[in-house]
Amino acid sequence: MVSQLLETDKTVFYIINHLPHTSFTDGFSLYIHGLTYAGILFAVLFFYNCFSKNEQKKELGKNSIVALVVATILTEGVIKQLVQRLRPYDGLHAVIDVLPNPGGYSFPSMQSAIAWAAATVYLIMGAGKKGKIFFTALAVLTSLNRVYMGHHYPSDVLAGGFIGILTSVCVIYVLRKKTLYCQELKRK
Repeated sequence: MVSQLLETDKTVFYIINHLPHTSFTDGFSLYIHGLTYAGILFAVLFFYNCFSKNEQKKELGKNSIVALVVATILTEGVIKQLVQRLRPYDGLHAVIDVLPNPGGYSFPSMQSAIAWAAATVYLIMGAGKKGKIFFTALAVLTSLNRVYMGHHYPSDVLAGGFIGILTSVCVIYVLRKKTLYCQELKRK
């Protein structure tokens, strides 16, 4: 069963990774990579939201930053160190590798985790339609792009996406409970 899943993972990897590579597609790939690299774009945007006069944007910013930090710690600091899966360009033949190589381990994809964490916060917290579409599209593109670049297996990005979604749901729940608890204390 596990060997069959790993074979399917490799097969799907090769299908995505061997899509046409042109100067345009690789350039677009690097652009998407740059947007989501280490969550820098997300962190700047969400940090900016924390100082908004709009309460919804403040909450969106706080929840997003916490979700990104937790997703990063889970993927980079915990799971990758436990699993230690080699990246496709280190473990397979005939990988089309779009540089720069990230180094480190492959499972799960941190960039997919933070992209899906951001999209989930936007989807749940009722941000504008454009924000929801932008962050969801960016999460999908980021996940596909990690495989296209030769940096992750499909299972890496699926696991990363799952971690990002679950992290955001938990963070939103916990922070809402904390807010309600604090409001209750103030009333007493």
